[in-house]
Amino acid sequence: MRPQIPKTVLVLVATAAIILWPQIAPAQCDSSFNRNNDAGEKAYQEGRYKDAELIWLDAWIEAEKFGPNDERLAVALHNLAKAYGSEGKYSQATTMLQQGLAIWEKGPHPDSPCAVATMVDLGWMYSEQSEPKKAAAIMEKALAIAEKTPDPVLYQLASGLRNLANVLMDLGEYAHAEDLMNRSLDLRIKENGNGSSLVADTFNDLGELYRLQGNMAKAENAYQRSLAIYKKIHDPGPNVLAPLNNLGWFYLDQGKFAEAKPLLGKALALAKKFYGPDHPETAKVMSNLAGLYDREGKHTLAEPLRTEVLKIDEKAFAPNHPAIALALNNLGATYFFEKKYAQAEDAYNRSLKIWNETPTPDPSEMISTLYNQAVLLRATKREIEAQEVEAQASALQEKISSQKQEHPK
Repeated sequence: MRPQIPKTVLVLVATAAIILWPQIAPAQCDSSFNRNNDAGEKAYQEGRYKDAELIWLDAWIEAEKFGPNDERLAVALHNLAKAYGSEGKYSQATTMLQQGLAIWEKGPHPDSPCAVATMVDLGWMYSEQSEPKKAAAIMEKALAIAEKTPDPVLYQLASGLRNLANVLMDLGEYAHAEDLMNRSLDLRIKENGNGSSLVADTFNDLGELYRLQGNMAKAENAYQRSLAIYKKIHDPGPNVLAPLNNLGWFYLDQGKFAEAKPLLGKALALAKKFYGPDHPETAKVMSNLAGLYDREGKHTLAEPLRTEVLKIDEKAFAPNHPAIALALNNLGATYFFEKKYAQAEDAYNRSLKIWNETPTPDPSEMISTLYNQAVLLRATKREIEAQEVEAQASALQEKISSQKQEHPK
């Protein structure tokens, strides 16, 4: 009898919703360099992020002349952070937002829509860098300000609800997240109608939430409603990538390859168009397409995509970023399927090194890599080592289960 080798775990990277950065335009943010702000916003909305960065960099340099505590400088810092964030330069974006928020908090308008927008976007940058607790804390602060405003700006309030819900999803607080997401959806419909891209984005987020809860029928319906809205919008922009990729990933996970392939193929083509070939958002879609090829047994097609994803992430993120650990795990799995065991082992070891060094690792993804490594060890006739790694994974799984029982959501 042939030995049965457990199936390698492929951690597929699903694109979370692409959150819209609020445009700073209310009267409280008016400044003498609005021409630069408008030109930068135009470039940003057209997906020309590098151009937007250069324009807003000039605006920032000009704003520094007004003094270190001038609110016009806070506006310039926020806009420049938008460009950095969209280019995957999360650390630089975070620094800009922190500096801008300090100006708002010291100034005469600490509760203005501009200050709230800065808090929300800073929270999102924390989330992108795997710091969900810090993200939730500052987003809750922003939401509290927005909710107590006598005449709240619906865009700001809906954005705050939606962003906080996304962070709570990362923390596993699904019931609270669903309540906030539905409140955001109601506000979006009230302000923009049923056919706006903002409503489509919120349906996409709801799809991701339902998927995480295991409600697959509601998840599929939400993704489809998001795409149905985008199909009616002329030139929808980069946000259409989220439901395209997420529904494709959903079908892939369900084993519906024929449904997944056209969605993921279109998503990758659009990602390259909107973001360019070297952007982290492009890498996420590329990773899912590679996952499709691996599931179909077309590993020689998957490998170059996996290698490219790793290259992009290593360029965009800090060396111990979770995205790099995920890319290494997935590349290791592809190598394993190709029986390139030495390369697979190196990829798994590098992935685990990152998880061990990351202050707030995602334990479930680390466990997946451990089980992958155990499969590899068993395939290369190292049974004792395989059992040791499996024991490590089981212990970590039990620890997570105990923590959930002690701190139920």
